[in-house]
Parts: sequence; structure tokens; C-alpha cells
Amino acid sequence: MDTTLPPLYPVQVEADDPARQTVFGFVVDATGATCTPSWGTYYSLAQADAAPLDLSHLMGMMETEGEQPIVSFGGEANQPLADTCTSAAELEAAYSSVIDHYGLHVIDLDIEGAAQGDTAALARDAAAIRAIQVDDAASGTTLGVWLTLPVASSGMLPVAENVVATMLAGGVQLSGVDLMTMYFSPSPGDGAPMLAAVEQALTISHGQLATLFANLGITLTSRQVWQHMGATVQIGQAGIADQAFTTADATGLVAFASASGLGRLSDWSINQDTPCGSVANPTVGGYSNTCSGVVQTPLQFSDIFATLNGTPDQTPIVASTTVPPTTTVPPTTTVPPTTTVPPTTTVPPTTTVPPTTTVPVGVGYPEWSPTTAYPGGSVVDFAGQLYEAKWWSEGDAPTTDVAEPWNTPWELVPGSTTTVPPTTTVPPTTTPGGAVDTNPADAPYPEWSATTPYTTGYLVASDGYIFKAKWWSEGDAPTTDVAEPWDSPWSLVGSVPVGSRGPDLPQLPVGTYPAWSASATYVAGDVVLFDGLGYEAKWWTVSSSPALELDDPLGSPWKPLFVWPGEPVGGY
Repeated sequence: MDTTLPPLYPVQVEADDPARQTVFGFVVDATGATCTPSWGTYYSLAQADAAPLDLSHLMGMMETEGEQPIVSFGGEANQPLADTCTSAAELEAAYSSVIDHYGLHVIDLDIEGAAQGDTAALARDAAAIRAIQVDDAASGTTLGVWLTLPVASSGMLPVAENVVATMLAGGVQLSGVDLMTMYFSPSPGDGAPMLAAVEQALTISHGQLATLFANLGITLTSRQVWQHMGATVQIGQAGIADQAFTTADATGLVAFASASGLGRLSDWSINQDTPCGSVANPTVGGYSNTCSGVVQTPLQFSDIFATLNGTPDQTPIVASTTVPPTTTVPPTTTVPPTTTVPPTTTVPPTTTVPPTTTVPVGVGYPEWSPTTAYPGGSVVDFAGQLYEAKWWSEGDAPTTDVAEPWNTPWELVPGSTTTVPPTTTVPPTTTPGGAVDTNPADAPYPEWSATTPYTTGYLVASDGYIFKAKWWSEGDAPTTDVAEPWDSPWSLVGSVPVGSRGPDLPQLPVGTYPAWSASATYVAGDVVLFDGLGYEAKWWTVSSSPALELDDPLGSPWKPLFVWPGEPVGGY
């Protein structure tokens, strides 16, 4: 909620705000009063307790109703407290004054712009928050801490990753990392759905965070990484003409969040969750901080997001006490990668040792060059072996002697050599297995579709060949010619031999579940039988056929009660 935009929205009333948590933004340094908390420089804490905000009373009413207030420090505008408080002790006192004033159990640090590169301020942040958490632990209480950071559609930039690493290496116990999936550059395009860009940003960031956590001695499964991630979207029309997040995008994001196990889903802001003008005659296309600029009913975004009823993982992320200092990540002055190709590190490792199958061996990777900038996930040939970049670097040779293995940006691909002649990503017309069966009905996996999003590990068939997804993609055909083999999100598995047959799906007898009806209304949890297969409703739906699930698994209101052939464990 935009706290300094009175009158305040009645977030304590469930009918007016179905969310169980509300983030109040933003507490920053007061103008003319160094290291003094204020609400957007407009109100002191005492002033905010009087009309028109009446914040302490409002938050107290929320807690009485079983809701949780969260205060966000920082934001895009004004000076964060970490900039003006000259010591960790002063910053700790400033944060504690707000936490104690409102009796908070969770806070959010919204670190944007130049604040991401202020290493001294980040170090003060980490020390101050760590001290508060230690004091709380001694008194038998806990303080949850979220980081809210900008993100690109191609993932987190090194400067944002460094914020996370600095906090963890400084001993802060993080509840999670919330990514501002909005204001993408380049834009998805005029009129293009924002959902695909949001999902891509989250999926790539998931892999980056998994790698970062592993480098800091934090062992999490892929699902646990998702549980410690969040997304904040700009609902409606953003301040950029060709970026509008619609109610259809919101519905798709709910499905994505539910399937992945996303730990937090937020929107900016509830003040805007209403049409501009009347519902019958809305004003569409303009940006406002009091309405959305898209077609919607009042509170429709909140109602859509409220269908998520899970409980976030409350276990904090804690770095190992033996991890190296924050210099293990590239300095904040590094130039962000210019490529938009998702790195191969988007595959979150289940262990700290990458599997040998993550990078193909001997497929014509370029020789390392001291004058080339390599983003995380790049693979190079150096002295006859393959190395994969753990983060962005330039001029750091893969075999340079380092004091500790985590100080190098390169990781040797286990068992790799480059003695195998380079191959091409275009599949050959024949294989050792014999002729190719190009009939899609005979393929053991689904035929690739330009409108289906594919997660890492998904198997598909195309033109008689089987391909495996290296990272999340949509619309990238497996047989498209590419300049280099690592440019394609697909790796060739083999051919579909002549005489193959399509997969057998688990057909269920009539009566196992009620037959799906186009005229029936279904709510989340309802199960139906359609073409001999079982499906479960993900949310309220009517007339939407389960047959659409394969073409649009994230947007479909139905999830299969079986596994599609080729779908990796966990599905979408």
C-alpha cells in the first residue's frame, strides 16, 4: 500500500482487502533530520499516528483480525536510512524504533537504484539487521526479513545478487528475496502479455539464487528456493506505454505461483486496484496511482491473488558460518551482461556439485579470451577443458590460482574435454538408429508447440527428433538455426525411430470422477474425468475445457492428475 496517499485503504476490513498481509511503504530518512525514520519524508512516526493516517491504530486492528502488517524500508524515492545513519549502531536504533513502535514481526528492505551499489550502506544494513535478530533471539522472538530488489526479464543483475550475498554473508537470516517484476527493459512489446516476461524473470532468477545460496553453503531443494522467493507486480498500466499487467496476467501468475510454490505474491498497489472511471465505462491506457488503467472490477486483482491459500515457508535462509566474505560475488561496479540469453545456471542444483549432464561435452565452445565479458552460465574452452561461469567476469582466467575455490568465477565441467569435433544444433537427417519417424502421433513425447511454455528438463518431439529443454523457453523452436549451439534452449537427444508409437496415458474407467460438463461451475479442488483422464480445478471456472491444459498449462484452470510424457518431475 502507498501509505502516504491518504485516505488510507481499509486494509483491516477483509471485505475491502482479502490479503492476509499488507506491506506499508515506505519508511525513509526524514528531510533535515539525519538518521530519523519518516513515512516518505511527509510524516514522522508520531504524525503518522494522527489523522489522516492513524497508522498505529490501523495496524493494531489488522492484528486483531489475524492479519499481519509489514513495513518496507527504502523504495525508489528519497534517502534510505542506511545512507544517512553513519554507523551500524545508529542504523540498528533507527530500525528498532520503527519495529518497536508498531510491534512488527516482519519487515521488508526495498533496495533500488544507487542503493544497490552502496557497499558501505549495505554492510551497515547487514550488521544492523543481524544485531536486531540476535537481540530478538535472546528474548525469544523472531524478526522476518525480506529483500525487495529490481529484476530484468533476463534475470537478476550482478548488483542485485550482491545485495543478497552481502546480507547473507553478514549473518542476516532472510525470509526470502522478493523481485519487482515490472518496468522491464526492453519492453515485452506494445500489447504483449506481461505474464511471459514475469515468469521468465522469476524462472531465471530462481536458478541464479539457487547457485548463490549453494556458494554460501546454503543447501536448498528447487522447491525450497521457490518458497523463499517473491514477486511484486505493477498491476494495471505501468508508467511505460507498452507495459500493462491485466487481470488475465494475474490469473496466469496465480497458476504459476501455485505450481512453483512461490513464497510471496504482492502487487503495487492496492490503491490502484480499481478501474479508472466506472466499471461500465473505464478509462484505459493511462497511468494513475489511484486506479489501474485497465479493464477490471474493484479489487479484482486482490480477489484473484486471494485464491492462493498456501502458507509460506517460515524457515529463514542462513549462510554457513564458514563461507567466504561478500567478495565471493562480483563487485557492484561490474558491467551487467549484454546478452539476454538465459544462462544454463537457471537449472537449480539439488546439490552444490553440478551434475555432469548440465553442460554437453565437446560441442565447439569458444576459447576463453581475456578481453571478452562472460555472463553467468557461459561455457568456454580453456587448455582442452570446459569451464562454466558462475557469475559475470572479464579477464579472470579459469585456471588462475586462488586462495579458495569460491574466489574464482569459473567452475570446471566434470569430466569434460574438447577432443570431440564440434557439432551443429541442426539435427542430422539420419541417425545410427536408422530412419526417422516424422509422424507426431508416433512420437513418445508431445510435439513441440510455439504457444506452450517449457520448463527445464522437458522432452518434446519436433520433425522426427527428440529434444530436451536446457532452460525455460516459449516460442523457440528446437530446430531453429542458431549461430552457436549454446544459443538454443534445446539439446538434441536423438531421433524418433520408424515404428515408434505414441505414449499411453493412464485411462480411467467411466465413473472414476464425474464427467466434465461445459455448463457446470467448478471451484478449486473439484475433480473431473475428461477423455478418460483425471483433472483437478485450480480455481473457479466454467466452460473452460481441460483439453486446453496441454497448450496452456499455466493459464488453464485445470491441472492433470497424471504426468504428461516428457514432463519433468514437479511439472510446471
